[in-house]
Amino acid sequence: MKVLIIEDELPAAKRLISILRAYDPEMYIVGILDSNKAIRNWVAINEQPDLIFSDIELLDGQVFDVLSTSTLKAPIIFTTAYQQYALNAFETNGISYLLKPFDLDQVNKAMGKYKSLKATDTEEALALLEKLKLTLNTQVRPFKTKLSVKLGTGIYLLEVSEIAFIATANGLPYAHKANGQKMALSSLVSELEQDLDECTFFRINRGELINANFIGKIEPYFNDRLALTMRGADEKLIVAASKTPAFRKWLNKI
Repeated sequence: MKVLIIEDELPAAKRLISILRAYDPEMYIVGILDSNKAIRNWVAINEQPDLIFSDIELLDGQVFDVLSTSTLKAPIIFTTAYQQYALNAFETNGISYLLKPFDLDQVNKAMGKYKSLKATDTEEALALLEKLKLTLNTQVRPFKTKLSVKLGTGIYLLEVSEIAFIATANGLPYAHKANGQKMALSSLVSELEQDLDECTFFRINRGELINANFIGKIEPYFNDRLALTMRGADEKLIVAASKTPAFRKWLNKI
């Protein structure tokens, strides 16, 4: 089986290849493409693959337009970091997906679905891509605009737009404002990551979320990390090396 991989993060592409080789050692990877431009160039000079594994968000935009307008006709299994609220679109439209980070068991299930699907004609395949693109782009998620914080014996509603960043100290997350004020929050950082608008907030490491509107400066740091100067922060906040590729991609979208 000839497989084409569309993925702009090399570690993710290597992990996928490793899992695919574990699934079927005879799988032949015909290419790894990291942008929409690379897809167009590849299609112009290569034969059709049997199957495509494709990320959705690439550095130069979403992959849907180029897939629907190119001559690629192979079935597609999407690999995505989209939150659970959008994934029903894949099932509704009959397209398999892998939610990052995925493992061999999930690849097995996706391949099982791929094998069970009958061949789809070109018009129907393009219609499925268009439905999925529209669903993901118009899906509205009820992000929180206020967070409750305890102040003394009362509860204060903090406007999310006032939060410069959220940082964990002694196991508790604190919302920091640009004026230096900080307030203890009742939710975990992992929960806050789901509750806040991902177009504005990004989790840069295990214990810190930042608001794009309060970034002052971004500088290179040791070991492929980035250092952020944030309004309201006494010290620079560090983007974890594992988060740096996704952070760069996020910056290009805001």
